[in-house]
Amino acid sequence: LRKQEGEVTFIIVLPEQGSPEQLATSIDEELASSPMPTQTTTSAKFAEAVVDEFMGFTEYLQFMGFITVMVTMLGAANAVAMSVRERIRDFGILKTVGYRPRDILTLVMGEAVLLAVLGGILGMGLTAWVINSRPAQLEGFTWTSSTIALAALMSLVIGLGGGLIPALRAARLRPVDALRVID
Repeated sequence: LRKQEGEVTFIIVLPEQGSPEQLATSIDEELASSPMPTQTTTSAKFAEAVVDEFMGFTEYLQFMGFITVMVTMLGAANAVAMSVRERIRDFGILKTVGYRPRDILTLVMGEAVLLAVLGGILGMGLTAWVINSRPAQLEGFTWTSSTIALAALMSLVIGLGGGLIPALRAARLRPVDALRVID
């Protein structure tokens, strides 16, 4: 196979006698002083190198997925925090009429989780559409029950993580302070 004119990427050879390791060593020794020395390996070592490179790529993808989840969680936290800030007076009124901090916490957390789960459903739907669309035909990308469960779990985690701090702040508001806020 050729990368460029005059450059060979790899050639597959089988030894007539001896081991593949001996053949690889003799090829490298024969071409060591040539203008283009070789790096010869057995097919097993080549396959191992390919797998090692692929594993590095999958670790990179996992890291990028983690970063994506964290950024999404920060976005969700910001959206919920803005929503809470805009409704501080409403939470003050609710506390004045008898809502407990736990009720306010549940209300805000429920909203955050609902938004995150709806976003996750939308994301899963769009992903399924892209994977299953004829022009895309992404080889190797399939939906499994574990993939769907992981996506749903991540949506839930994003909602819980993104809503926790704003919900705690809303729950800890004193009614007097909340009612004092001017729009």
